[in-house]
Amino acid sequence: MIYEDPSLRDARMVFRDRADAGKRLAEFISKTFRLKDPLVLAIPAGGIPCGIEVARFLHGKLRLAVVRKVQIP
Repeated sequence: MIYEDPSLRDARMVFRDRADAGKRLAEFISKTFRLKDPLVLAIPAGGIPCGIEVARFLHGKLRLAVVRKVQIP
């Protein structure tokens, strides 16, 4: 299932920074889903500030998801 805000389509500079993006994402998640003890996975390549805010807002646990890009020839 995909959730989208059409007003953000093709928009630039929507968020002040990644922490602001995380706060707004967390608000959206809390309105859309009923989560109990959520686990937030953040990717170190820029996702940690966002993940921190989401985990804080939702009172969830934060873990890092260390990933590697799949190289396709």
